[in-house]
Amino acid sequence: MHAAVEKIARRKLSELDPDAVLGAILGFDSPKGADSLDAVEQLMALEEEFGEGLVPDESDVSAATWRKAVMAALLGRAVRYCKWEPDTISVRSARGVINERVRWREGCSCAVGHGAVQQRDEADEETSLEKVDTSG
Repeated sequence: MHAAVEKIARRKLSELDPDAVLGAILGFDSPKGADSLDAVEQLMALEEEFGEGLVPDESDVSAATWRKAVMAALLGRAVRYCKWEPDTISVRSARGVINERVRWREGCSCAVGHGAVQQRDEADEETSLEKVDTSG
């Protein structure tokens, strides 16, 4: 988590307070640099670092796109199941992100107790059904 936040912030962090708000650490609401070329370059750098498709089907680079990309980079695979709105990532803590990642991880007993595993499996099933071609 610490390394990912440093990469997104584009600076070294001597220590990361687990209860610090990500918006304060990362300087939300948009990538540092304000102009659109910088924003595009930083979004491309995020995709290069964390993988293509952080924000599928997004053609404009806006603060909303940036928040979606940051959320996807920090949550990893858990972003598919997480019920958080991208607009809220700036008010989440590092501890909250870690807890959300663990919650959706396979084999996590805390996820079983809260129905998260069942929700994850149902979401996977819905995704699989959406991909089935019924045209013919």
